[in-house]
Amino acid sequence: LALVALAIALSLQQIRSYDYWWQLRTGALIAETGSVPQVDPYTYTVPGARWIDVHWLFQVGLHGVFELGGHEGVVLAKAAWVLALLGLLGGIAHRRGRGFVTAGALGLLLLVACDRIMPRPELVSFVLLAAVVALLERFARRGDGWLYAVVPIQLLWANLHGLFAVGIALCALHLLAEGLRPLRRRDAS
Repeated sequence: LALVALAIALSLQQIRSYDYWWQLRTGALIAETGSVPQVDPYTYTVPGARWIDVHWLFQVGLHGVFELGGHEGVVLAKAAWVLALLGLLGGIAHRRGRGFVTAGALGLLLLVACDRIMPRPELVSFVLLAAVVALLERFARRGDGWLYAVVPIQLLWANLHGLFAVGIALCALHLLAEGLRPLRRRDAS
């Protein structure tokens, strides 16, 4: 409960992200035009510069949340993402035992990352990375088909933030480790 209270206290702060305003405006622009801009609409020094917006889905979501609840709604959504992150990481760590160590580590994580707890695409990336870790950890324990949920997570993530590559790298490392497992068993015998 103390971790949840800390997460909520750190999440329910005013919006201090400088990127927030142009991301909110870009989400509105995408909603108004029905398409992702191919040309940078903001840079006046290089008018007409090509733009590849890798955050477009985050911006559309941000705009939608803002339309529903204003800035307060965005802050509440931010708190929900932080609680989702805490839940995913806490669930993984709790299965490993040592509850006090887990709580201390997650509390420290929240305090260290409090400046990054902003309505930015990276917050969503943190949650999706934790989801991929949780699915890989579940597969290591149970070997069930939930691992395939990584595919839609990665497809979603690729349109939310550029850190989606970290999820792919993590899956590649996991696959490599699984491939090397028989060699480790042979060495042990």
